[in-house]
Amino acid sequence: MKWRIWACAALLILAATSFAFGAQQRVVLKDGTVLVGEVSRVGSSLSIVMPDGSRKLISMARVESVDGKPVDGQPTAGPAQVTGGSGQTPSGPAVTSGGAEFQRAKSRADRVSQAIQGIQIWETFIEANPNSPELAQARAELAIFNQRYEERAERIKGKWISGKELRELKAKVNALLDSSFVAGANGGIDLDGSKGLRNLEEVLRMYPENFRANFELGYYHLIQINQRQGMNQLIESSVKSLERAREIRPDIAEVHANLAIVYNIRRRYEDSIVSAWRAVEIKDEPQIVGQLAVALNATPRNLRSANRRVAEIAQKAELHFRKHNTSTGDSWLYLRPSFDDVVRGENNPDLPVGLQGNGSGFFITPDGYLLTNRHVVAVNDETAAVDPNIVFRIRMDNGKEKMARIIAVDTKWDIALMKVNVDEPVPYFKLTNQDPSEGMKALVLGYPATGLSIKQMMFGEGMVKNIAKDDIFHLWFDFNTTHGNSGGPIVDPEGNLVAIISAGRTVEGTSNRFTYVLGLGPDQIRDFLDRIGEKTPDNIEWVTPSSTMPTFDTVELVKKCRKPTLLIMSIRTNSADITVSRRKEVGSGATPPPDEDENKTEPGEGESKPGEGESKPGEGEEGRPQEPTPGDGEAPSPSPGTGGGAVAPDGPLHQSARQHAVN
Repeated sequence: MKWRIWACAALLILAATSFAFGAQQRVVLKDGTVLVGEVSRVGSSLSIVMPDGSRKLISMARVESVDGKPVDGQPTAGPAQVTGGSGQTPSGPAVTSGGAEFQRAKSRADRVSQAIQGIQIWETFIEANPNSPELAQARAELAIFNQRYEERAERIKGKWISGKELRELKAKVNALLDSSFVAGANGGIDLDGSKGLRNLEEVLRMYPENFRANFELGYYHLIQINQRQGMNQLIESSVKSLERAREIRPDIAEVHANLAIVYNIRRRYEDSIVSAWRAVEIKDEPQIVGQLAVALNATPRNLRSANRRVAEIAQKAELHFRKHNTSTGDSWLYLRPSFDDVVRGENNPDLPVGLQGNGSGFFITPDGYLLTNRHVVAVNDETAAVDPNIVFRIRMDNGKEKMARIIAVDTKWDIALMKVNVDEPVPYFKLTNQDPSEGMKALVLGYPATGLSIKQMMFGEGMVKNIAKDDIFHLWFDFNTTHGNSGGPIVDPEGNLVAIISAGRTVEGTSNRFTYVLGLGPDQIRDFLDRIGEKTPDNIEWVTPSSTMPTFDTVELVKKCRKPTLLIMSIRTNSADITVSRRKEVGSGATPPPDEDENKTEPGEGESKPGEGESKPGEGEEGRPQEPTPGDGEAPSPSPGTGGGAVAPDGPLHQSARQHAVN
């Protein structure tokens, strides 16, 4: 009889424990969002484990109620309580012990494939658990990942390797690759038959992250598609290998250009055009531009007009067609990257693993709030949602790097607010509360493309050319700058912020062209900060410009203003777990988190879904590529029109990672 009593007691304890830690609770946020999952208290935030296993970390200030009980910024009683060791019942939802939180972070960090992911996980844990008994151990874990990051260690087949071991592996891989090719026609190279194919497969077994092996395997399958050998399987193999190559090296134009071919064969027309356009953004050369012309010409006419993204690319492409005297094209080209492009990126110690792009930004408070452009955090696409697999790292003028998280991004203006955890006050800009005078001299700072592998701060003098309140960019300047400067500060002679640099607008004349640099002015910055409400830091300093400006002293201004100016790096990760750590908070007028259902949109009219209308064996011959010959892609220009000049669409001054390798 006693064993039955003990068994019943054990079952009751187990059931109570499961209820406390596994019960689904309904959390209502102040903006009306409803989240359902397993809730625990983490510092001043709620940790919600969603049904799909993902986790959200929500500030208590954003929570309206938990299971119908109001919060008002205080811990809320959950549906079940867990009695602590002292016999007291803690207030708030069922609280997971610090040990459990640490083990969860450790489990995620042990699975990451890039050191930057581990840094993000442990920095977030330390921030959320400042009183954890495992704090010292968490800092030790963070130090390990920081060392891996500094050493550019790679996790290959489950093992972290760096230094001599990594160099020896790469040397062995390169030897195999070099023996995989023979001299081909027109001075090129060809895969050495079955031997070359076996070598590529062996390389991928040894080093799955190798760019050349993934690219060449995709390229080989692409050629076989043209020879009509096992169409569907070859298409899938080509797509898989080339997409993997793109993940490894998004800075190589030829990867995107070749993907445009297979996407078009699959009738993934939008993907085809976007890939071809990416290639042009990387390398504005005749053959690459010709590939974009073919992609547009091979797309159904109704989609070109009905799909907004395709229509925008078609408009932007006209300037490149005129520049290179390129026709609408009638044949695809196989394109291989140059050896220099590939090696320059692989041997660049300044690039973090997985780097997607970089832009500029600047501190606006001493506790680490910063502003940049929306298209910097959306990685060069001002219309796209922020990718949940992208994390951000900033580099200060003193060389220190820190992870940054997004607080809010705007859909009205090209602005984003971010936050960095700092140990001590940082230099910051005061913001002017009114527009500058037309004709005023100004200074722009940031990290534009320079042709060097190491990113360096640059500055430039200019003048306020126009105040255009009816334009989406209120302030126009005549600075000389380029990609990578997006999100950087523009300051007046006193060193106060007057604008955020955002885009360039090129006016094409009959014999010359001129580019205006476009900035977001004080009214736009204040409008954004007003609309995000409580997310706005309360210690921003607004100042009224002096009626009489001091003499413009470039040397002193640069000394003063370089310290708050930041390099912002966007880094792609491969693990969904990293989205747990980003704590992306989005407010009024901002893009909803990309992991919410409302962000999932169906293709518009005339837009094909991936996989729909895919070609069948024997179909799609008209879309097959042909081998390039010297001069291909340089054909008569499409009708350029007449008139005194043309205005090119505004282009972001954010630098994609691809431009590190192509100058």
